[in-house]
Amino acid sequence: ESYQGSDEAKARWARQWSRLHILQALSGINEELSAKAIEEAKKARENAERQRRFDRDQAKKVAYCKELLKQGIAASDKENLENAIKTTDLTTYRTSLIDTDEKLRDLHNEAKSELERLRK
Repeated sequence: ESYQGSDEAKARWARQWSRLHILQALSGINEELSAKAIEEAKKARENAERQRRFDRDQAKKVAYCKELLKQGIAASDKENLENAIKTTDLTTYRTSLIDTDEKLRDLHNEAKSELERLRK
């Protein structure tokens, strides 16, 4: 009888043991997923910060170009206007700044018109 009880205990322990292995495996997977999620969140924060710095830099460039164009238009000087337009073109080259900032686009067009008027 004790032999049979011993077999049942072994069988019960074997069932428990496999459950423990499954739980350990799941725990390992959860830890791996958590680590991955933490890493992805960190990357997302870094990308967001990079984007904020980029946007801030772009805003500074736009403000600088606007000021140059305003000064060129106000001075009504050919060389000043040429420099302001060239600087703006180089600064905004291969970006969407001229297209997305209406005031910058308007000033750029006004400066080009003024330059054309001065060249006549």
